[in-house]
Amino acid sequence: MDRGQRDRVLETQILLVITQLSSSLSFFTERVHRFCSSEKQIAQTLPSMADPELEAIRKRRMQELMAQHGMGSQQNSEQQNAQEEAKREAEERRQMMLSQVLSSEARERLARIALVKPEKARGVEDVILRSAQMGQVVEKVSEERLISLLEQINTQTTKQTKVTIQRRRSVLEDDD
Repeated sequence: MDRGQRDRVLETQILLVITQLSSSLSFFTERVHRFCSSEKQIAQTLPSMADPELEAIRKRRMQELMAQHGMGSQQNSEQQNAQEEAKREAEERRQMMLSQVLSSEARERLARIALVKPEKARGVEDVILRSAQMGQVVEKVSEERLISLLEQINTQTTKQTKVTIQRRRSVLEDDD
C-alpha cells in the first residue's frame, strides 16, 4: 500500500470515528432532553404538596435541571439547530465514506435494502465502514461481496419464530 492509499485509509478511519462520536453525542443529548421533559411532565402532574419545604426543594431541583441542560428557549433552539447540523454533517461524511468503499451497484442494492429494512442496512454499513477503518477493504466492495456479507449477517441473525395458539373456550360451550 503506497503512502496515498494509507493517507486515504487513515482519513476514512478518522471520519468514521468522528461520525460515531457525533451520533453517540446526539443520542445522549436526545436522551437528556427526553429525561428533562419527562421530569417537567411529572412535576406538573403531581398535586401540590402542603409542605412548603418540599415544594421549595422541588422548585430548586427543577431549576437545577433546567440550568444544567440549557433549557432556556433560545439556547435550547440553538443547541437543537447545532445538533441537527452536526447530525447532517456526520451523515454526509458517512455517505461519502460509503461511496468511496462501495461500488455503484453495491450502493444501489444497499439503498434498496434501506427502503425495506433501514436497521439492517445501517448495520451492514457499519460493518463495511468498520472493516474499511481496520484496513481490511483493499478495493471497492462489489455487489457480489455485499450479497455474501448480507448472507453471513442473515445466518447470524436468523430469528426463531414460535407461534403459540391459545384457544379460548366459548361461554356457550359445555364441559359436561
